[in-house]
Amino acid sequence: MDIHAQVASAEGEIPASADHVALRAIDLFAHIVLIVALLGELGAVFTNILARTFFHTSFLWTEEVARIALSALTFVGGAVAYRRGDHSFVRAVLDTFPLGLHRVCLALADLLVLFIAAMTMVASIVFIEVNWVQMTPILQIPAAVIAFPLTIAMTLLAFYACERLRREHHATALVTGGLFAAFIAMLWLTYSWWQPWISGDHAIATSLILFFVAILTGVPVGFGLLLATATYLWMADAAPIVALPQAMVNGTGNFILLALPFFIFAGLIMERGGISLRLVRFVYTLVGHMRGGLLQVMVVSMYLVSGLSGSKAADVAAVGTVMRDMLKRERYSAGESAAVLAASAAMGETVPPSIAMLILGSITQISMAALFVAGLIPAAVIAFYRLLQPAGYPDSAWFLGWPHVACFVAAGVAQTLLSVRRRAQTRVSVPHKALAYAVGAIILVPFVPTLFKGLTFLGHDAW
Repeated sequence: MDIHAQVASAEGEIPASADHVALRAIDLFAHIVLIVALLGELGAVFTNILARTFFHTSFLWTEEVARIALSALTFVGGAVAYRRGDHSFVRAVLDTFPLGLHRVCLALADLLVLFIAAMTMVASIVFIEVNWVQMTPILQIPAAVIAFPLTIAMTLLAFYACERLRREHHATALVTGGLFAAFIAMLWLTYSWWQPWISGDHAIATSLILFFVAILTGVPVGFGLLLATATYLWMADAAPIVALPQAMVNGTGNFILLALPFFIFAGLIMERGGISLRLVRFVYTLVGHMRGGLLQVMVVSMYLVSGLSGSKAADVAAVGTVMRDMLKRERYSAGESAAVLAASAAMGETVPPSIAMLILGSITQISMAALFVAGLIPAAVIAFYRLLQPAGYPDSAWFLGWPHVACFVAAGVAQTLLSVRRRAQTRVSVPHKALAYAVGAIILVPFVPTLFKGLTFLGHDAW
């Protein structure tokens, strides 16, 4: 390398290093916010649980603190997830595009994220200004404080989107960004001309089409929903744009949703602490000898793990990671194993407790007790049917083969008892205490999901 190339290389390393340090500092700030928010929520919830248990009273201030903490976890956590590429997106159609069009779509997706983040950030600032004079009933702090994490998160998202555009797309981002800005400007200047023609059902249809187009071009699902909502509000003139951050902030204010971080944290503990491995070994002792072998173990393990974690992503990661090597070693088909795991995860959505049930209950005001009880029997029926398929029983067994199904169940129970007796000398770590806490919390506690997940944590010391 000649002297000019060395000088150019040295000059290029300085700004790159400075950018790297600045990016790491911003990442550290975001993670510190998340850690403080998580610890604050844990402290507020457990303080309230202890107050109810021992002093028969409630600290009302804990709910306001928990709402602020949950807002920070939701919005800042979403920004960190975008930084890591953990948002859900659909790339099946995008991957079929030619390379040039593929790059343009990816650049457009990041540009849309930048546009959505900037728009929401400005609207959230207006929302804070409008609601600053309102005070919370207990702590007497401005009610708009709960929207601070939204503004911080949108700022982080805008920065991360700009950094990704600079690092990955370069000239493509400049050309695509120029065309996108020109298109937005044209729509803005001609708004009074075309807006009367798009209202009511036409605005809804246009927003839905925009949502699916954005998803198919690589925009993360959450940002696609936000883009479609903002587009409808603007096109139909149904409400001011400040209603968007207001709805986002109000969506994090339900006390039931405070259980969600506990669910995800419980799944992380199960995965990192080796709990899933012990649970799979225990299930293998029970049903591993049956026809279908490890596929039967996968179904039963997913059923049990779903009752402990509540997060289906954590369930699939916990069980799938443990069983992947076992299935490969026994030469099971990768496609069949993935299909059984996906079907078992779908079954787990009805196993209480479940994040889907919590969100449904928080939106519709349906009793959480009714949702939990109603989900047990469907989940058991689906699990039983999932167990029949790896054993080789066709769908017609439900209609023509009930005696064979009954014999299959009886033989399975008998073989399970004999297997457990034969392996009684083998040391098997049974998660008895955690399971007892989980079942006891569902039966004895009046179906308070946040308290249930707190009691589940107490059982993890037995693993």
